[in-house]
Amino acid sequence: MSISGMMRTSASGMAAQSSRLGTVSDNIANASTHGYKRAFTEFSTVVLESGTGTYVPGSVDTQIRYGITQQGGFDYTTSATDLAVSGEGFFLVGDPSGSTYLTRAGSFVKIANGDLVNAAGYTLQGYPLNGGTAAVSANGTTGLQNVNIGAMSLEATPSTTGKFYVNLQEDADIQTDTPAGNAATAVYTSKTSMTVVDNVGREKTLDIYYTKTAANEWEIAVYDASEAASAGAPFPYASGPINANNEVLIFDPLTGQSAKLEQLLGDMAEVAENNRKAIIFSQWVEPLEVLARALADYGPLLYHGRVPHPERQAILEAGGSRPAMESFKAFRGREPTLDALLRHQGMA
Repeated sequence: MSISGMMRTSASGMAAQSSRLGTVSDNIANASTHGYKRAFTEFSTVVLESGTGTYVPGSVDTQIRYGITQQGGFDYTTSATDLAVSGEGFFLVGDPSGSTYLTRAGSFVKIANGDLVNAAGYTLQGYPLNGGTAAVSANGTTGLQNVNIGAMSLEATPSTTGKFYVNLQEDADIQTDTPAGNAATAVYTSKTSMTVVDNVGREKTLDIYYTKTAANEWEIAVYDASEAASAGAPFPYASGPINANNEVLIFDPLTGQSAKLEQLLGDMAEVAENNRKAIIFSQWVEPLEVLARALADYGPLLYHGRVPHPERQAILEAGGSRPAMESFKAFRGREPTLDALLRHQGMA
C-alpha cells in the first residue's frame, strides 16, 4: 500500500463525512423552511483490485438524497393564502421568464397586482375553471395561468337553516303577556341566543324566547338582538319578531310528542280513506323531509317554503279545483298562513 493510496483513502473519507455534516447542517438550518425536504447522505465503498502481495486501498463514495416523496408536517397559520399539499403532488409556480417549477412550499402572499407569490419570488399557477372544466395538458404546461385573486369577490352565504335543541319546563307558569307582542311588559319562560350570518357575511345574534302560553303549548318568538332596547331589559325591540307568524308548539300530554303531527297523521288517514290526495306545504325544507318519511304510507305531494308564495297559492287553487285532489292544511278550526304551516316539535 503506497503513501499516496493512504492519503487518497483518507481524503475520500473526510470528504464523505463532510458531505454528511453538510446535509445535517442544512436540515437544521431549514427546520422552519416551508416545503423543505430532509437531505441525507448514503455511503458506499469503492473497492479496488489488489494483488496477492499488495493491498490497494479503496475509497468512500457518497450519494445525497432528499425526502421528496415523504409527507411533511402541517403548520396552522393565520394567513388565508397559505396552502399545503396532502399526499402526492406539487404546486406549479413560474418565474418572470416563463419557466415553470414544482414545489411543495405553500406559503404564498398576495402582491399588488393580486398574484400569489412564495418566498422565492415564484408565482403560483393553475388552470382556469371559467368554463367549468380545466383544459389540462398531460405532458406539458400549456394553458397555465398565474393565480390572481385581485379581482375575486367573496360572496357570503347567509344562514338559512339551523338545528336547535331545548328542554322545556313542563311545570312552568303560563304567561299571557308574551314576547310575541313585543311589549315592554313581556314575560317569557326561558331565553337563549344563536349566532347566524347575514347576506353580507356579518355575524348576527338572534334572541330566541320560549314561553308557556297554555297547558302543553309553547310560543316561540325570535328577535334580532341588535334591536333590543337594552341588555338588561330587551323589550320592546325596534322591530317585531322575525318569525312574524307566531309559531306555537303543541304537545300531547300523554306521549310528549307533537300533537300537531299526531293530528296530521289522523287527518291524512281520513283523506286517504276518501281516495283523495293531499298537498302539504312547509316553510322548512329539512322538516319536510322528515314529514315525507312519517307520511310515506299516504303519498302526499310535498312542497317546501322556497317555492314563492304566488306559485304555492296557484298550486293550492289548482289542486282544490280537481275532484281527485284535496288541498289540505294541518290545523283544524282555523286557517293558518302557508308559512306557519306544519310547525311542530323539533321542526321549528
